[in-house]
Amino acid sequence: MDWRGNEYIDWWDNEEIDLRKALIDKHGTQGLYYWEKTKAGTRTTAELLWNHRDDPEGMALTWIAASMWDKSKDLPEHWRGESYRRIALLLGESINLLKQKGQFT
Repeated sequence: MDWRGNEYIDWWDNEEIDLRKALIDKHGTQGLYYWEKTKAGTRTTAELLWNHRDDPEGMALTWIAASMWDKSKDLPEHWRGESYRRIALLLGESINLLKQKGQFT
């Protein structure tokens, strides 16, 4: 758990990893919806990364958009002003480029 009380999703034991992998193998990215604690944004990011698995630019855009989305929703006080405008610009451009690739609606 981080300092804000959010649970990390990337520290699983081997059995949990095997279960989650089996869900993806069986159901594709829809298998992510079987995970109770997986947030909608995490599922969207995972699906976009899967769709862009052979497209490094698309994967980079996905990571940038996901990161900027998180930063824009929980912005520290000292990041207000110019930093926020840059975050919003990067987020908007990333989403626009993903839309051009037909991967974001």
